[in-house]
Amino acid sequence: MQRTIFVGWRQVAVSMLNQAMAPGSIIVCFSVIAVPLQKAFGPSRTVLMLTMTITYLINGLANPLVGAAMDRYSIRKLLMWAAVLLAAGYFVLSFSRSMLLVFLAYGVFLSLANATLGPLSYSTLLPRWFVRRRARAVGIAVLGYALGGLILPPVFQYLIDTFGWRDALRLFAAFVIVFLVPVIGWLVIDKPSDVGLYPDGDAQPPPAAVAEGTAAPQSTASLLGDVNFWVVTLAVGLVLCGAAGVLGNMVQFVISRGFNATKGALVLSCFSAGSLSSKLLYAAFGDRLTPRLGLAAGLVLFMLSSIFFLRSHTYTVLITGSFLLGAAVGVALPLWSYLTARLFGSANVGRVFGLMTIVVTPISLLAPPGLGRIYDLTGAYDEGFHLYILLALCALLLVTRLRMAMPPRVPEAVVN
Repeated sequence: MQRTIFVGWRQVAVSMLNQAMAPGSIIVCFSVIAVPLQKAFGPSRTVLMLTMTITYLINGLANPLVGAAMDRYSIRKLLMWAAVLLAAGYFVLSFSRSMLLVFLAYGVFLSLANATLGPLSYSTLLPRWFVRRRARAVGIAVLGYALGGLILPPVFQYLIDTFGWRDALRLFAAFVIVFLVPVIGWLVIDKPSDVGLYPDGDAQPPPAAVAEGTAAPQSTASLLGDVNFWVVTLAVGLVLCGAAGVLGNMVQFVISRGFNATKGALVLSCFSAGSLSSKLLYAAFGDRLTPRLGLAAGLVLFMLSSIFFLRSHTYTVLITGSFLLGAAVGVALPLWSYLTARLFGSANVGRVFGLMTIVVTPISLLAPPGLGRIYDLTGAYDEGFHLYILLALCALLLVTRLRMAMPPRVPEAVVN
């Protein structure tokens, strides 16, 4: 009997691609794009980093609405429209003549694209397709963010050096339209029942999937009163938002250490290499990883990265700090998706994830311009890294409050 690949793995593949093209370009590559923007329009670093503040603000406000829409409407159609927004954002950005249009491109087009194509998409889609191998599926999907961050910074830098930043952005926008939009339309299927399948390709729905699917919706008040909600949100939020602050300033930080923009792009690639490495480990061992241990590991890696950045007076130490920061994100991202579905049920992931994003958004807003402001006031980023170390220590204490019952053991079943 011929064995076929379970259709759920196609959803994992397109989720990887979405992470590479959206967060991988919008978040990781911003500091590459920021250098020509600063030369063209001359803003202070604080004003330049407001671009990321606006992006995170609109992203955070949009997440609950997008999450609710994904629980209710076709994820496939939403993702296709988001890919069009991604291309439109870079196309509009390429015509900027002032920071006002830069804010518009990131705050309207790219932020909405990131809200839809980013972690919310695989956090909503993949729990429908996987139960027993959910951690592995999510761990593989988030590799896309690392792969995008590994490949795209030097690609963007090459295109900018070769064609200029405006044509470079237009070329990327064209690639999104001719490649990403059709792939999403071809591969994405909203749920297994649409093609007569069950999660994991099993012959019948796993008991855990039935339990999740029939879980009663929780009110907003009960969610906000749940200790687990706050532990996951704040611990993961610190790592992701702290990393966003560093990424937004990364190339400028590298330049402040006496290196050029090209080496700054390579440092961004080292961040993605670290993220890729830890996500590969999570994909292999995530189903056996204790959630508290995973959260603690992410926080420790985040704290170590800040320590290395404080001592980054040589290029080797600098790229090590970037690698460790990427490793921290590589643990935090899949855990966020996994724990959201595990704690609150796959049918409610979109709404819960959106509420968590509302809480995380204020931290996101402060991180990039906050580090930029610290540099403007002190001429260095060191005080920001000291703050990150302190917050990581506090978050480690918070992780001890996580309370989580183990799910019933589901025996392995024959898969397609």
